[in-house]
Amino acid sequence: MTSENPAQPKANQDGSDAFKALLQRNRNLSVKSGLPIDDLIARQIKDRRDFAALSSAVTELERVGAGAVTHARVARCEMSLGLIDRAIRSWKASLGFERTSASLAGLGIAYFQTGDINAAIAKLQDALAMDQSNLDVLESLAVAHLYLGDLGAAKRFATKALSIDPDRLESRLCRARAEIAAGNFEEGRQDLRIVQQSKYKEHETRLLEVDLFLDDGDFEVALYLAAELCERHPDSRDCLTAFRRSYAAFDASDRSEDLADFLAGLDHFAALGTPRSRPGGPDDGSGKDLIDVIVPVHNAWGATDRCLTSVLSTDIDRLGRIIVVNDDSDPKVRERLAEFAETDRRITLIDTPSRLGFTRSVCLGVARSDAGAFVVLNSDTVVTDGWLGRLWTALRSSPDTGMVGPMSNNAAWQNYGAALSQDGVFAGTGMPQPSYRKDVASVAAGWEGADYVPVHFLHGFCVMVDRAAYDACDGLDQEIFPEGYGEFQDLSLRMRAKGLELLVATDCIVFHEKGASLSNQRRERLSSEGRKSLYRRYAALNYLCLEMANIRHPSLEEKRDTLRPVLRSWFS
Repeated sequence: MTSENPAQPKANQDGSDAFKALLQRNRNLSVKSGLPIDDLIARQIKDRRDFAALSSAVTELERVGAGAVTHARVARCEMSLGLIDRAIRSWKASLGFERTSASLAGLGIAYFQTGDINAAIAKLQDALAMDQSNLDVLESLAVAHLYLGDLGAAKRFATKALSIDPDRLESRLCRARAEIAAGNFEEGRQDLRIVQQSKYKEHETRLLEVDLFLDDGDFEVALYLAAELCERHPDSRDCLTAFRRSYAAFDASDRSEDLADFLAGLDHFAALGTPRSRPGGPDDGSGKDLIDVIVPVHNAWGATDRCLTSVLSTDIDRLGRIIVVNDDSDPKVRERLAEFAETDRRITLIDTPSRLGFTRSVCLGVARSDAGAFVVLNSDTVVTDGWLGRLWTALRSSPDTGMVGPMSNNAAWQNYGAALSQDGVFAGTGMPQPSYRKDVASVAAGWEGADYVPVHFLHGFCVMVDRAAYDACDGLDQEIFPEGYGEFQDLSLRMRAKGLELLVATDCIVFHEKGASLSNQRRERLSSEGRKSLYRRYAALNYLCLEMANIRHPSLEEKRDTLRPVLRSWFS
């Protein structure tokens, strides 16, 4: 078991015909080797020929017949290949013949890798009851309890394993993590030194070093190290949260001037303007300036219907055209979009010839717009009364403003609730019921204090863009961010480099369902790819510092603090 993202399941593979054929191709090599079966499998695994090892185990199962040993042998090979669901079936088959500590441990570890931590601990405890000195079981229980945040139990099981074998590096690393997480930094250092000398899991040991630097007050070093780890391991949530934890600790310390100097020395960092109040009265929609709204759509008709209906029923005095870009949706959704477009002459429907992705769809819509300003709006949003006027007033509050965005329930640093969850990832809340949405929007509009907050970059779920500024900065990058996820952060930074201002209009709320047209797996993949692209273009240290400066912006945090008790009283 591993203590880095321990519940992250390995990729499971199905027993497809191709998989079976691959096993069959390896059987001749297995039966002709002349080695004892366990020696053969050990050699094949050592040579990283895991499929060959599984072929050998399956061949032996068929030759000898089903039993505790043959099924367990297959299960171990399946585990090495990451075929966790298959391994669970094989471990259970082994236990059906004989209840052994090894098979119970194997089943517990398999459950752990699927994320079923409680089932894993139950099986591992059963295994430990049969063999109190099983080091794999003790070590696995230590990691499982560490994952659950039970630091005392994690330390207890790791210490027991080390009392039997002081050279168990995984147990020592687990105990170091538990000690450091509990604030016992000196004890954690002692274990960590031993692990580092062996160069074991250097990625994880360096992550622990980040917390040790924070304990010493070496915030700058912690940030440099965490950013380097983010760049090397961009898919690691632990690295990202370590950086965010480091920045937050620096920001919360009594060294605010040092943090300001650190940020000022970064590439792509420019000081933000002063937050300010909304000028004059409410927007009355007068004048000839109309705003086009560009809505890329890919399936998810229910969310799209709610989005378009909300746009057509709010703030229509400022509305120019709704340019709907149908990005290769299913025929039924295409038919419904066509019917919807027929109900209102302001709707322009564009069909893509094939799937283009979010950014390229936006660019098609922008090319069709001739308005002086346009809004890019996700199809899983719901707008509120006065939204266009509020964004328009913010955009025209200064000649140097290039883009503006609203606050939301699901928009990272533009959340009206917490920006980050307790475990350091972006937080969000569900959309309020329709009966509450007006209330939330009205409370936002009535907030005291600054209405327009300058930020380093804007979230792309809803952005109003000045067309001249957009063209001067060469628009969105369709090559690097074809499917979104980072495209507006990139444009924001290029606008900032030209001296343009970006504002969050805190008097405006647009609700966001978040990813209605994407599966969670695909959304996570695209988010990861977008983050990698931003790191490559701007370097992780620069980008992540700007992101955290947005997240911990004092004016945005003040707005959240104002609204949080109101929301809590409504929805509790």
